[in-house]
Amino acid sequence: MTWLNRIFDNLQQHEVNSQCPVCKKFSKQSSTKRDRGQAVLCPHCKSLFIMTE
Repeated sequence: MTWLNRIFDNLQQHEVNSQCPVCKKFSKQSSTKRDRGQAVLCPHCKSLFIMTE
């Protein structure tokens, strides 16, 4: 049933604004990565960080 899980993941996938802790600039990131606690890449300064709510 992995194809069904993928469909539900795509339906729930939204983007949220997040602020980089290094350069303080905002960018759109996946809310799925925030919910899972995965690291995201800042498109401005290329630093990795974990979003918190």
